[in-house]
Order: sequence, then structure tokens, then C-alpha cells
Amino acid sequence: MRNHISLKFYLILYNLTIRTPSGIDLVDNALKVASNFQKTKKVLDIEINTLKRRLEEQESKNAGENFERLKFNEGSFWMSNSLLI
Repeated sequence: MRNHISLKFYLILYNLTIRTPSGIDLVDNALKVASNFQKTKKVLDIEINTLKRRLEEQESKNAGENFERLKFNEGSFWMSNSLLI
């Protein structure tokens, strides 16, 4: 009878240790999550920098087009004024 109880007790303890992770497992999981977070952050940072660079390129292109348009409008205004005088 005593062996039967100790066997039951052993099985209960064994099941508890399987269900509840140890400290090492918790730390390991936390490190995996942190590593995954760092990888995701690195990918997102690269994507953000790429998008910022593309935005700056587009803005500089638009600024150049606006400058050309401004010069054209100023020249056409000057020509129309010189023809009217």
C-alpha cells in the first residue's frame, strides 16, 4: 500500500513538473521573444529608412519640378509684360 501511494505521489509531482515550466525554460522563452522582437525591429527599421529615403528623393524631385515651373511662369510673365508695353 505504501508503494502504491508513493507511486501516485511521484506521478502527481512528475505531472506538475511537466505542466509548470522551470526557471530556465522561462528565461529561454523570454530570450527567444526578445530575440524575435529585435529581429522584427531591425527589419522594420530598415524598411522605415528605405521609405524615408524614397520620400526625400520624391520631395527633392518635386522641388526641382516646382522650381522649373516657377522659372517658366516667371519667364512667361516677363514675356507677356514686354509684349504689352
